[in-house]
Amino acid sequence: MDLVSEIMKANPVCCTPFTRIEEIERLMKEQNSKEIPIVNSLYEKKFLGLITEEEITKKANEEGVKHSELNTEQCMTLNPLTIYAESSIDECFRLMDSSHLDRIPVIDAGGHFCGIVERRH
Repeated sequence: MDLVSEIMKANPVCCTPFTRIEEIERLMKEQNSKEIPIVNSLYEKKFLGLITEEEITKKANEEGVKHSELNTEQCMTLNPLTIYAESSIDECFRLMDSSHLDRIPVIDAGGHFCGIVERRH
């Protein structure tokens, strides 16, 4: 059986709830990505959620503030869909298809963020 761990991008960029929005937006631009995984610490990497470009903009508009006035916790999505590193590749793509996802965070059995599977178009 082919496993997610064999096709994932290992150790991608991630941030913590304490990372400033300006830094997250810089990393998004640098990584050419519209989302960044959020972990409890850059050492332990317990997966907490995702922050997206869209959510930052939406929250800033709702609050009537500049992006820089927001904090990461206000904008992040908690408990998004993930896939285990030891899941099958078929299972991963079925989940991505049924959920209309182009990217999915990969976690290990302990809930630690370890990679991303990204569908190329």
